[in-house]
Amino acid sequence: MQERAATAPRTGRRRQHPGWLTASRVAVWSATGFALLVVVGSVFAADLSGVWDDPAVPVAFGVLATTCAVVAGCAAVRATTMAPVWTALAAVMLLFTSANLAYAADPPSGLEPSWADGLYGVGYLALVGMPFLLLRRLRLRPHPTVWVDGLTTGLGALALALAVVLSTVHDADAATLLALGYVAADLLLLALLASLGSVVGSFRSVLLPALAVGLQLVADLGQYLAGGNGAPTDLLYVTGPVLLAWAAHRCPPEWTIREQSWRLRLEVRRIVLPLGGSTAALLVLTWSALAPLGAVPVLLAVAALVSMAVRTVLTLRATENFYELRAQALTDPLTGLGNRRTLDAALAGLPDDVPTALLLLDLDSFHDVNDGLGHAAGDEVLRLQAARLTGDEEPPGRVAVRLEGDTFALVLPGTGPAGARAVADEMAARLRLPMHVGGTRVRLTASVGVAVAPAGQPSAPATLLRRADDALTQAKRRAEAVVVHVTDQQPEVEVSRLQLAGELDTAIAEGQLVLWFQPQLHVAPACPVARGGRVTTVAGCEALVRWAHPTRGMLGPDHILGAAEHGRLLPALGDAVLGMAVAAAATWWHHTPVPVSVNLSATDLGDRRLPDRVFQLLLAHRLPPWALTVEVVEDTLMLDPLRVADVLGRLREMGVGIAIDDYGTGYSSLSYLHQLPVDELKLDRSLTQDLATSPTAAAITRHSIALAHDLGLRVVGEGIEDPEGLDALVELGCDTVQGYLTGRPMPLADWTTWLAEQTPPPARVEPATVGS
Repeated sequence: MQERAATAPRTGRRRQHPGWLTASRVAVWSATGFALLVVVGSVFAADLSGVWDDPAVPVAFGVLATTCAVVAGCAAVRATTMAPVWTALAAVMLLFTSANLAYAADPPSGLEPSWADGLYGVGYLALVGMPFLLLRRLRLRPHPTVWVDGLTTGLGALALALAVVLSTVHDADAATLLALGYVAADLLLLALLASLGSVVGSFRSVLLPALAVGLQLVADLGQYLAGGNGAPTDLLYVTGPVLLAWAAHRCPPEWTIREQSWRLRLEVRRIVLPLGGSTAALLVLTWSALAPLGAVPVLLAVAALVSMAVRTVLTLRATENFYELRAQALTDPLTGLGNRRTLDAALAGLPDDVPTALLLLDLDSFHDVNDGLGHAAGDEVLRLQAARLTGDEEPPGRVAVRLEGDTFALVLPGTGPAGARAVADEMAARLRLPMHVGGTRVRLTASVGVAVAPAGQPSAPATLLRRADDALTQAKRRAEAVVVHVTDQQPEVEVSRLQLAGELDTAIAEGQLVLWFQPQLHVAPACPVARGGRVTTVAGCEALVRWAHPTRGMLGPDHILGAAEHGRLLPALGDAVLGMAVAAAATWWHHTPVPVSVNLSATDLGDRRLPDRVFQLLLAHRLPPWALTVEVVEDTLMLDPLRVADVLGRLREMGVGIAIDDYGTGYSSLSYLHQLPVDELKLDRSLTQDLATSPTAAAITRHSIALAHDLGLRVVGEGIEDPEGLDALVELGCDTVQGYLTGRPMPLADWTTWLAEQTPPPARVEPATVGS
């Protein structure tokens, strides 16, 4: 095994040695030059018959055949797939050399047969076998019709050739039969080459060999008609070997047939040859009705027509199979509805001058059916719901498909927003109807997302599908049955969550995320803003993430958080924001000790390793724990209270501040305010924006501030945008404010400049005592 492996590279290097190509190039051009000299010399000869009687001519032809054998041998050494074919051609050329030398040693009289003709006959037999050798080497598995095409072509050509030969052999002598034998052999080779081109689907590959045999046929016919040597067509005898040599020389070493070239395809070149073969068969049968040709040509002609009939049957079957496979490719096997390919085709073929609606319908809590009743019951539910979508009589033009899982789609050509809403409501009502599956009564609800492309404002299929998917997501998020989007009302720069999720992963890795900072101010209770200003000091700032997208500009938190949730990138996003916020705080803390607040997600707070990461970050940037405040949304506290309480408790023990963000928008459970280690309560803007005009909002805010103060918590009012709201909030006892009125979010460079211009903040405020 080792010795065999060691010799393999040497064999490869020997095949690739440039010397073989050089030898082939010298030999093929020598053969070409010799053929040109023979043709030019013969043109100027007074008597061609006398030229061919010269014994030197067969020797010269032998030299020509030997030179062509050298070319074929070099090609056999260089080739891989075609090596046996070119080896066989080299052997045939050497046989022709032997026949020419034998002809020179014992020249016959006229066209009388000689033993040299036997060598020519063996060479022709070898040439006949070469197409079959090529097919064996290529290991093709074409469609049966391709084989039948080749058989039809060969049988028809052979029938016509035998008819031509047999029609002229009545009372013919041996010389005439020999000449006609060469003609028949040439016709047989042409038929085989035509059949080979049909099988491999590449007629260019057999062009040079077919041209060589065709010119040889013309020369043999000329000699037969002239009754001996001396015809002008005898000059063509030198072209056959030269063309075969060029075919071997030009063949690439790694030549093979491309797979797609021999697959079943409806092409003109697939039809011409079998049509020619069947036409030749009909010509032979017509000829036999007018004059006796013998049984063999007639039988071959009949066989060619039978082959053509078989070809017709196979074509019909292939067509039937094609449409059956096409239907299967466009049909969901479970429900019988169309599939994604059907949807793509329907959306691509919609007219632009009428409105089009696309409905995406998703079954809510379908996984409960699979988990509780099994997948067989789930499949039955999908089949029943699919039948409800189509109904007894589906309107013309409407296309219903199952996209994936429990998601369906309806395409409604000629339907505007109002009509789409009506259909969506009807479908949602149908899907809510109870059904009995395996003896169990099942009732599911459905969410429907609708996208409408108005008339004259066509949307690309991908855009329409994306808008419908966005509407479906909103329907599920809002717990609404139907949400409708009109595509011309959506900004063109909006991209799908899936695309943004993929880009966000890259953005986090490449540092495309940046932080902007919004100030939080202590406001003195005297001198209202509405009457000339209010004394403020900087209490802190909140870090807000932005995405400096390379093509879409600056994207805000809504895009970032939506993409992070869709791509499950919340942990990576939280780590990136936390790291950037601590690093930014280190740039101003030692000369202006203002803490920074960072909002963390439920995923971050569910990770028990978070306190250790925070400790390492603060240590790396030489910051005290109170330089950082972690903001928690109310709803996050309710997801896993024990785990969140443990993580927050460890952070609080370190000295990190804890703030409840968006207070008043979630569960607003008062129990966690004294059970969790909280320092600060941030009132949501929904409570603060109507303080000056709404007694109810003022009452809720007043009691919230009083409760927070009773528990020892500081209160931050968010969303302050007008002086009246600020006055009202401060009068209710709020400690700190945050909003566009007191300071808009700004990049780090602007924030540090703004911070340096403010009144120095008071001394550090100690964390509140929980439960005091």
